[in-house]
Amino acid sequence: MDSLHSLAAVSKEFYTIATGLFQQTVTLEPTDTSIRHLKICMENPGLARRVRRIVIKSVHPAFDALGVWPYRFPGQHGDEHAQDWEAVVADLHRLPALESVVLTFTTLCADQRDDPDEEQPVTYICEPPEVRNWILKVVFDALAAINDIPGRRIVSFTVMNLQNKIHEAASLPAFTSVISRLRELRVEVVTEVIPHLGSRPGEEEDKKEYWELDMQIRLNFWADFNRFWLAPAQATLQRLSVSCLDPFGVVPRWDLSALHFPHLQHLELERFTFSYRSQVEWIAAHKTLRTLWLHGCPIVQQWRTRGEYESELDVGALVLHSAQPRTL
Repeated sequence: MDSLHSLAAVSKEFYTIATGLFQQTVTLEPTDTSIRHLKICMENPGLARRVRRIVIKSVHPAFDALGVWPYRFPGQHGDEHAQDWEAVVADLHRLPALESVVLTFTTLCADQRDDPDEEQPVTYICEPPEVRNWILKVVFDALAAINDIPGRRIVSFTVMNLQNKIHEAASLPAFTSVISRLRELRVEVVTEVIPHLGSRPGEEEDKKEYWELDMQIRLNFWADFNRFWLAPAQATLQRLSVSCLDPFGVVPRWDLSALHFPHLQHLELERFTFSYRSQVEWIAAHKTLRTLWLHGCPIVQQWRTRGEYESELDVGALVLHSAQPRTL
């Protein structure tokens, strides 16, 4: 966007071009002003038909940056803006050229909790699974409705800060119907883990625990991600981008051997670790691939694991190590 602003300042001709590009993307935030502006755009045929891409933000940027604020949208945090927001998302079909959607969650994915170090409980801004599930359902119901219109199709979907948990909305028909028609999918996974208070020395047993995902949910995530997010898109996907806040691929294991994308042209991975020959073979098996981007993807020669993560490591399949992996 900064580049477009600079381009628009060069000349009248560039201003006209940049203005047209600006109008191709709209943003929806959970605020009265943002909701009202999108409604105005939908009601203006000239503006509505220019929009090809929408960025849906689940949290106001100011709240997301500060991290600790009373949070009243949506779901269990209260109904402020929720009904108006849900209604305007349901009306996305009124943007006749819309084909690309970006859904942005906050990085804060722990549940509401009280601060044990304060005499008075403090509620922290966050997006627990129930809220994220509600947002996913509302958005994918709206996108499925667009796909049901003859000649219409959502071809690109991006989700930022997807929690490392498969939400119930991903098992619904609307979700599958949208994913199965995508040409481009970009997913950035967030993996915030909040420790139990009981793990701190001297904690009182009757104090409320911090909320965290069950370990098994986290370990199951990548297999479930394949099943719900990737498998339905195998026949149509041309561009795939997957990244994670923490390293992944080996521990926790992301096994792609059961998936193949016959039309994949662009693959982008970030923080994906390589330790198995099968990982390289899987990429090489996609003969249609034209572009491969690897960002911060280390080749790991030796592993040390402990606890539940020990079962994630396939020692017999490791070929890129200089010594036998050790376990703690």
